[in-house]
Amino acid sequence: MMIKYRRFRDLKITFFTAHRSKGLEAENVIIINAKNSLVGFPNKIADDPILGWVLTERDNFDFAEERRLFYVAITRTKNRCIILAPETGMSVFVKELIDKHQVPYSMVTDEESMADHPNCPRCRTGYLVTRQGNGGQSFLGCSNYPGCEYRVRYIQILKDKKDL
Repeated sequence: MMIKYRRFRDLKITFFTAHRSKGLEAENVIIINAKNSLVGFPNKIADDPILGWVLTERDNFDFAEERRLFYVAITRTKNRCIILAPETGMSVFVKELIDKHQVPYSMVTDEESMADHPNCPRCRTGYLVTRQGNGGQSFLGCSNYPGCEYRVRYIQILKDKKDL
């Protein structure tokens, strides 16, 4: 499924299942639904018993096929992979990446996002984030850039917003 956004006509967002992404590559990958649930990642729906008839050998670790599929999903990117997971009930695969492999992560909540990043006054759909100019100077710019080119030099706005 291809998503087109009128404001950013050059932006191409395509949704694929992990199965469908096999053999493909993308600039960036976002994996959604990385939660520990029946239809999360790994999927907890039991395999069809008939599958046992065609498999020559069972894997001796949990969620072997789902683990391979997760690997496929996270390795489809040329640049970066972002995994969206809830803080409570996150996928066992995500927990392994964090705990066993020290993959860096950040937790963001709606409240933190709203408090730390005020809405862009021009487009009203983006939010103000700190950016670096060519000369190294900091400024605030809209997260919807290049669709919205709003910018302001006064970065104290973010600190003032946090102190309220």
